[in-house]
Amino acid sequence: MVIERLRGLMGRAPRHTLRRLPTALAVPALALREPPRADTADHRRIPLPEPLELEVYWLRSSGGTTGPAASVHLGIEELMRIDGLRGACHVHYDLAESRARGGSAIAARRRIADVDIAAWAADELRLNLRYAISLQRRRSRRALRPDPRAVDEAADRLRAEFEGLLARHGHEPVGR
Repeated sequence: MVIERLRGLMGRAPRHTLRRLPTALAVPALALREPPRADTADHRRIPLPEPLELEVYWLRSSGGTTGPAASVHLGIEELMRIDGLRGACHVHYDLAESRARGGSAIAARRRIADVDIAAWAADELRLNLRYAISLQRRRSRRALRPDPRAVDEAADRLRAEFEGLLARHGHEPVGR
């Protein structure tokens, strides 16, 4: 309820105005302002060590490409998003911070023909969650050290969920 009210207030401020604010104010404001993705389906939560949250879903990008995706949240901020889109698997890091700077940090682009999407996504979570946490502005957040066993378990579930999403939406998993 509180977040929805704050999101409404932030929605009134023009984006270019928010980008002129100091980063400490702009990043939370932009994170609150972003509405939930409208073109998603089949949402599932996977346990991660507190205070992190992992959500898996089917995504249709603005260009019409579809595929499984996963978002790791720390509070209201999206730390990383793993997109297994047909034609271009990629990972976004620190989305609110990137929006405050006027861009989007995308790394690790892979052609789908080159990779098993589900295995790739699980590896990205295992290998790059610490990196995504290290990009946080606040020292207390950068100090987070999620239990490696819990992250491994979440990565295994992520792989299974991606495979399930691919099957439910009529996509053949690559590498099988």
